[in-house]
Amino acid sequence: MPAGWSEVDRESLSPKAFPPCCGDTWHGVVSPTLAPAGESLADGPYAVTMRWPDDPTQPLELEVFRFEQCALLPEFSCEPRPAYTTDELGVDTSTSRPLTVALDDRMRVVVVGWDDAALEIDRFVVKQANGTDLGALAAVVNQAYGDVFADRFDAGEDPSVIVADVLANPTGGFTKAVNSIEDFMFTPNDGPPLLFQVVFPYLDGQPVAGRGTDVLGIRSIDIVDGQVTAYIYSAYIP
Repeated sequence: MPAGWSEVDRESLSPKAFPPCCGDTWHGVVSPTLAPAGESLADGPYAVTMRWPDDPTQPLELEVFRFEQCALLPEFSCEPRPAYTTDELGVDTSTSRPLTVALDDRMRVVVVGWDDAALEIDRFVVKQANGTDLGALAAVVNQAYGDVFADRFDAGEDPSVIVADVLANPTGGFTKAVNSIEDFMFTPNDGPPLLFQVVFPYLDGQPVAGRGTDVLGIRSIDIVDGQVTAYIYSAYIP
């Protein structure tokens, strides 16, 4: 993959670039059989879970699962339906395997960002780049989140005071989202705009400092001719 962010034709994307919402399921084709750890995965789509490393430019450790037809999965694996069509999919959590992916130019990434100020109903901003670009974006958003939010929280400031201050005084690439009360847009110098619907997540009923990469979660990948495409959704979640 060449370096740099470029627009993507949404019609060319796998439906798995957009995670299901609003009572829907995943759609498309099922995953191939999982190859054992250490062997190459067959071409096809896969569900994944992951957590960003402390240094977000380092290789990603993914846990890979299969997409399977909802009708073939245990009850409650998908949104309840009287019956499922063959393209309605869920994630088979009974079996998984690890996969290490280096953030380099052999990896393709597609990020679904968000333009909150757009006049169109569809405010998605979809851009592609390579793994090196994703690592750079992750490092930038981590640093910005730390400077604007986490450092102040760790110094003892009340999170509601921090949020109110940044809403009134945009800084560090963070601005108030136009169509919401306390959501933030992060606009990097290079890459798609990212929506922060929560800047201080809750743990055991208390707000905590997160990380900028919290909005860069990877839910699915495609493998085509051995090349990994990672889909990252950083847009509005109802």
